[in-house]
Amino acid sequence: MVSDIRASTPDEHSISNQKKALLETQNVEQHETLAGQQVNHVEDIIKIQLDLDVLKIILDEERTLRGDTEAQAVRLKLDIGELKDQLLMMSKEQENVNSELGETKSIVEALESQNV
Repeated sequence: MVSDIRASTPDEHSISNQKKALLETQNVEQHETLAGQQVNHVEDIIKIQLDLDVLKIILDEERTLRGDTEAQAVRLKLDIGELKDQLLMMSKEQENVNSELGETKSIVEALESQNV
């Protein structure tokens, strides 16, 4: 009867083996989980690095565009200055022509009054 009870209950050795197998299975699962997490982290890092590279390219393009725009603004300011100078010169020429026209009218009027 005691032998029947012993035969029906698992011995300590088989329980120990089952515990070891369970622990090994858990260890494998933990390693797989950690490996999966590491892969996810590596993928995230790669995505972030790609985003950073794209942003660097965009920033470089913006800097180049800004430099070009600033250079164009300087050229336009110089052009405006030259145009102002030309306009001032033309205004003075117009004043001189108007003055000459006034003098010419006066001379014509004086000559007409002498002839009358």
